[in-house]
Formats: sequence, structure tokens, C-alpha cells
Amino acid sequence: MVEHARIFYLEDDPDSKRLLQGQLIKACHEVVLESETFEEALQKISRIEEIGVNVVILDGNLGPWSRDCRDGILINAEIKKHHPTLTVIANSTSAEPGFGDITIRKGHLTELLEAIRNIQDTPTI
Repeated sequence: MVEHARIFYLEDDPDSKRLLQGQLIKACHEVVLESETFEEALQKISRIEEIGVNVVILDGNLGPWSRDCRDGILINAEIKKHHPTLTVIANSTSAEPGFGDITIRKGHLTELLEAIRNIQDTPTI
């Protein structure tokens, strides 16, 4: 079980980001890598192992023009190509975003924190 998550958090909405980050800190988790755009996310995937990320929280739409969770689907595929055992939590307004190992809808903070606690701590390799 993950007691202290080292999180790669991908979210473009500042209000969602602020709310979730506050709850993660209270639960003794740490956001160690962040991205707000699709392009930035792709660049930062190479740092996952170096920084010791053990959980990814990924929004499906990283920009105001994106509404079909395509960003999340493509970023998830890229993460899994390099880190197949790393748990990706889809954190989207969509009930079925089409990506991630676990889906927790935005705003369901208690469920998200519980999901993080229940993840088996696995190496990112």
C-alpha cells in the first residue's frame, strides 16, 4: 500500500489543481511532477523514474479545446510504454474516460485518496 505517494499530477484547471493538492498534502502525499498541457506532459514522462513517481493522476482534457479525453488516452499510452507497472488514475469529469488503471471522477476526493492508499507500491521501471 502507498503510504506516501510521489505523484505526477496532470491537470490544467487551477481550481481543481488547488483543491486536490491541498487534500494530497493533508494525506501526506507529495506532488513531485506537474503538467498543465499535453506537450509539457509528454516532455516530463522521461523524468518519472528519476524523480521516483509512484502514482499518476491524469486529467483527460489538458486544455480548453479538448473534450473527448484524447489527451488522457495518448498520455496514458506513452506512460505505459515506458512504465507499464505505474498506476495511472484517470481523474476526469467523464465516467468512462477510456484510459487509466483506476477511474475516479473529479470532485470525489475521498475516493481518490482511498484509491491512492490501496495502490500496491511498485517500482516505476
